[in-house]
Amino acid sequence: MIHDIAHKLSEELAQAITSERQVVYILVELRKLLENNGLLHEEQFRALRFCCDWTVHSKLDRETAKIITRLFDRYETMYRQEPVGVGQAGIPELVEFCEHSRFRQQFIAACQAVDIATSTISNDDWWREFLAYFSEVVRDCPIEAKPRGTTYVKCVTASAIDPQSIGIFNKQFAIFWMWECRDRDSPGSVVSLF
Repeated sequence: MIHDIAHKLSEELAQAITSERQVVYILVELRKLLENNGLLHEEQFRALRFCCDWTVHSKLDRETAKIITRLFDRYETMYRQEPVGVGQAGIPELVEFCEHSRFRQQFIAACQAVDIATSTISNDDWWREFLAYFSEVVRDCPIEAKPRGTTYVKCVTASAIDPQSIGIFNKQFAIFWMWECRDRDSPGSVVSLF
């Protein structure tokens, strides 16, 4: 069974990413492989596990979701004191999350751990397409904060956007991050460019 999953996953990873269906299939199958190999709950795959879970749940509000909402809450708190971009806020974990860099690193490491080739995941064009469809899969799946878990942030959402729609012409893809706050009607937002 494990060999069949690995073979099917290898074949899917070799394809161009052209649909949300592929992203869900890839992440679900990879999660199965990690689980079958006793690696799913390893700390080294926490970001990957979170993104796998994000693709199949209508909302996330458990422990990893708390970590993410707290990062956005830290940024919101800092921004209210001194408006700076995410990259300048001194919260590297938030930057890694927004840019999905840790997700990508762990995706590659997980595939290597189960003997699946990673050349496509390492390809920036393939990764941008993967993220574009991943962002659409999770678009309506908020990361929710528990009432006493954050000061301001209630939930965080992500969606893929065309960078040209916000006046940026030298990037191919962007993720629009938005968070709702408890004490105001207008959401906070940042954009990750790829």
